[in-house]
Amino acid sequence: MTEKPSTLRLKIDGCPGEIDLKALEKSIQAVSKLIRAIGGADAMQNVEGLKTSSAIVDVTTETINAKTITVGLRSLSSRSHLPDGFTNSALKAIEDLHKVSKIDGVTGVCFGSLQHPIRIDHRVFVHAAEARKAFKQSLGSVKGTLYRFSASENKLQAGLVDEKSGHHVNLTLQQDHVKPVLDSMQAEVRVWGILTRDPPTNDVLEVKVKGVRKVAKKDCVREGAHTVQGILGHECLDGIDPAELVRRERGA
Repeated sequence: MTEKPSTLRLKIDGCPGEIDLKALEKSIQAVSKLIRAIGGADAMQNVEGLKTSSAIVDVTTETINAKTITVGLRSLSSRSHLPDGFTNSALKAIEDLHKVSKIDGVTGVCFGSLQHPIRIDHRVFVHAAEARKAFKQSLGSVKGTLYRFSASENKLQAGLVDEKSGHHVNLTLQQDHVKPVLDSMQAEVRVWGILTRDPPTNDVLEVKVKGVRKVAKKDCVREGAHTVQGILGHECLDGIDPAELVRRERGA
């Protein structure tokens, strides 16, 4: 039996008619980013209801995702730590939600369960920012397949499926990376730069890219059996003729 999805509520407080439309746009983007960070790229995220006065958006998603988000937000409202199931991208989405509270006409932003959405205030923002420091950063490289490119608000980003972990890795690009990335879409590449890793698994989550190179395909050359004939030498057979050894093994 399929489990019924759960509903999360986004609430943007402010005076009617004074909330800048960008507040709704950016908060929905942040909520979508948070759900995908918790549940994966294909996580359900459907709009269930829209209400005015304060802007209220009810979103349905898988129950496990909703529970992870609500428990994580509740804990971040009281202390700085990495909640179970949260990733670097999830924490960044919370920071993005907090930025919405600075937009004209907005007096506060809340997100979480229908009954008790959590106010994404300065305390939650600070705790999320401190939790992000737990993620390991190092210089290195990762190999995988490019599958996505986006350019918005002066941000150049791409997506890569890590060959080693099978997970999606977010790439932050510079302008001179755009052409090699577009030329290598759906191809295998190696990217290098500053890696952000998940503390529990050490899997690469994000890369601030310094360089991109397409991985050349190696041709598979089939060699004939004659190329290994005699490779072991007679001493390995205790001086016995190979044909005689085969007859012995077969019981002939």
